[in-house]
Amino acid sequence: MKRLIIIALATVVALSLVLMPAVGVSAASPKMEVSGTFGLHTFTAYETLEVGPNVILFVEMGANWAGDLQGSDLGYGIEVDRANGRYVLNSISTWEGTIDGKFGTIQITTASRGLYGPDPGPPLWFTGTMTLVGLSGELAGVHGKITFGSPMVLPPDPYPIPYSGWIMF
Repeated sequence: MKRLIIIALATVVALSLVLMPAVGVSAASPKMEVSGTFGLHTFTAYETLEVGPNVILFVEMGANWAGDLQGSDLGYGIEVDRANGRYVLNSISTWEGTIDGKFGTIQITTASRGLYGPDPGPPLWFTGTMTLVGLSGELAGVHGKITFGSPMVLPPDPYPIPYSGWIMF
């Protein structure tokens, strides 16, 4: 009996997909290559925790963007600084600006990692990936992925940070 119900449900789903009219279906736009730079305008730890030799920072961060993404973002993240100088940072921010003449907001989820030197200051190297999801305005529904940084040693001041990737409208 259970097998008959599963077969009947599978048949209904298959027939629905075959017989369903293609109303409102449109092809996705091609990927648009994007590139430019961004530079942090704020990076503030509002809470820190020490866990053994590691430090966990809860941060507020924001950046100004130039290039194909023109605008600024503000968000929150968690950075884990390890005793060996390596770190990981995960954040989520809301970006507002213009892409290809279209204005709106985008949610940016970032995952990055890097290595700090022995003295306080910018990282020696870092790299990361950002996932973009359109939230509002003419950018609602946009999605994409960009990468930034370099896994090689950076100059003393790595800012502004180059980015490149793609988006789809």
